[in-house]
Order: sequence, then C-alpha cells, then structure tokens
Amino acid sequence: MYYSALKNNPDLLNKMLEYDAFTDIAFNPEKSLNCQAQTAAKIAGIVRSGNVELLENFDSFLKCYK
Repeated sequence: MYYSALKNNPDLLNKMLEYDAFTDIAFNPEKSLNCQAQTAAKIAGIVRSGNVELLENFDSFLKCYK
C-alpha cells in the first residue's frame, strides 16, 4: 500500500530515498503491530537493491520475507 502511493508520487519516493534511517516516534509495540518507519525502511531497501518487482504484487513481497 505504501509503495503504491509512493509509486504514484515519484518526488515523494525520491525524497524518502535521500534518508538512510527512519523513526516512528508514535509507534508503541504494545498497541500496534505495524511501524511506519519499518515499512519506509523496507521499501527504501528494496528500491535501492533494484528489486522493485518485489513490491508490484503481494505474493512476491511475501516471498521476500518468508
């Protein structure tokens, strides 16, 4: 979902790729399973590695993390 939004806004994706680290000050692992900073870091890593096709469909993305 995040990548879909970023793919449709290349300026935002390029801006995100300027950073090497991400933080989510509102994340509380006792209240949530998902961390936006972790998602941003995963997307940045996949894009930088040249494996964008992994983000194109859910099944290929899951295989990356199994």
